[in-house]
Amino acid sequence: MASSLKDFAEERQAGRTLWAWHMTLGDDLYNEIWDALQDEKIGARTVVLWLRSLGHTDVTDGKIKTIQRAKRR
Repeated sequence: MASSLKDFAEERQAGRTLWAWHMTLGDDLYNEIWDALQDEKIGARTVVLWLRSLGHTDVTDGKIKTIQRAKRR
């Protein structure tokens, strides 16, 4: 059992598998979204609506924001 918050956080991180929703997207689609988000004229909401029109019904603004924080593939 962790004796400090720092130890707890390190143990928790060590046991986690890094995964994000955007990892399920193909590289071309992901990069198109990533590129569009860099041009501040297209926001997460627009991307959500576009992806839903393509059949990605589980997408949310929060999931799109993970792409903004990630690196281009």
